[in-house]
Amino acid sequence: MAGDLRKCPIKKLEGHQNRVSSCSWNAEQGLLATGAQDGTVRLWAITPNTAELQHTHTCSVSEDAQSSDGSMGSHLLSAVSWSAEGTLLAAFQNKLLNIWTVNGTQAHIEAQSSWVTALSWVQTSTPFFNQEACSQVSPPESLLVGRLDGTLCWLEVTDDLRVERTELTHCYRKEGWSINCLAWYSVDKTFAVGYPDGKILLATAENYETDPPILLTAFPVIGEKNHFFGPVEMGFFVNRWVEVT
Repeated sequence: MAGDLRKCPIKKLEGHQNRVSSCSWNAEQGLLATGAQDGTVRLWAITPNTAELQHTHTCSVSEDAQSSDGSMGSHLLSAVSWSAEGTLLAAFQNKLLNIWTVNGTQAHIEAQSSWVTALSWVQTSTPFFNQEACSQVSPPESLLVGRLDGTLCWLEVTDDLRVERTELTHCYRKEGWSINCLAWYSVDKTFAVGYPDGKILLATAENYETDPPILLTAFPVIGEKNHFFGPVEMGFFVNRWVEVT
């Protein structure tokens, strides 16, 4: 049987001023990223004996969030997501996508045409990057962004937060279903898009003329058209601290 976690040593990380909504590890660097409804993302360095706050990043808040949010100082921030190389962090709130550097305090705000509902960093480094150039500069990291109106875009982000955006118009569904979730392993491979109607779209960011998108009916849904049930509408942790065992 598994051990009783109540008997394990506990470190309490205190700093957030509102409910903690997500925690995400970067095990290779021993770093923990936490996001909260106070509109901040905090980066902690965790060792067996210590737990130190490294950086605090503040999220930009869209105007419609300020007008629709009923509580002062409360922001429905998405889960924090690490890039494949562990050099960048991303989270979204309504129509604003926030991207931060892990080493330092640089931030980039990428405004979107519709509410962001899902994002996914590619899980492996880009295979198209020139190996000779790789010794001088890191390749850009790829981020897939899904929106409430069913549109998708591909962001290529460098370590100094230069962003190149490509709208993936070949992946739009004419029915206009919102995007619930995304998964992407490699830039040269297929990514997956999940929708509320139980369908999954398989497509590529490049070579889509020879590899057109495929729509799978994986989980049939009976009834009216579903609304978006994304990560920002799920339950939040009640506490303002994080316990690490």
